[in-house]
Amino acid sequence: MSYLARYDDTPDGEKWALVRKWMDEEPLPFFAELRDRRPIFETPACTLLARYEDCVETLLLPNVFTVRLYAPKMGTYMLAQDDTPAHFRDKAVMHSMLNRNDVPMLRQFIGDQAKAILAAAAGRIDVVSQITRMVPALLVRDKFGFAGAAPAKLLEWSLWNQWDTFHNQPFDFNDDPAGIHQKAQAALVEMKNFLVALAAKRLVEIKAGGLPDAVVACVGGGSN
Repeated sequence: MSYLARYDDTPDGEKWALVRKWMDEEPLPFFAELRDRRPIFETPACTLLARYEDCVETLLLPNVFTVRLYAPKMGTYMLAQDDTPAHFRDKAVMHSMLNRNDVPMLRQFIGDQAKAILAAAAGRIDVVSQITRMVPALLVRDKFGFAGAAPAKLLEWSLWNQWDTFHNQPFDFNDDPAGIHQKAQAALVEMKNFLVALAAKRLVEIKAGGLPDAVVACVGGGSN
């Protein structure tokens, strides 16, 4: 029996749990059937889009398909806003601090870090934890200005906040959503305290005549 036939025969109260199970455990054949037979798929919890063109059209209509879902977790942060002055102001600040001219240097840094990790792996490596997570953490520490932060702590802050925002919604069926949110809030407090102390240190360095080439140096110097 096809996925859609099983879905249609399932009681309404159990439909979303079944869909979520297929998304987690059998995503490729499930979405292949959706693209072929029901590309705009309405469920009791949400509507799934299975075709590229529909996803693109949705993303181009921010005033219709908004990001309000994230506001309870992200507050007034720019990614929890749509077509607003605050969103574009904060995005402009980000662009001013993350210069595209730095891309070749960042690419070289990423390559060097990956090569060093591979060289030290002695023929055996966990690619996810040692490359795809660790290299971005080193990039944030060394090039985005989180000087002195332990990579493990950067990964912890990132994990809890991304998990809470993007994978801790009512339709995710987590066993302890309140616990996840609490850990994310604790991580935010830790990161805020770290950045406050770092910005103060950078400000002292700038007043003494130094200007570290880092995003937090821009913040400490009052660029935003």
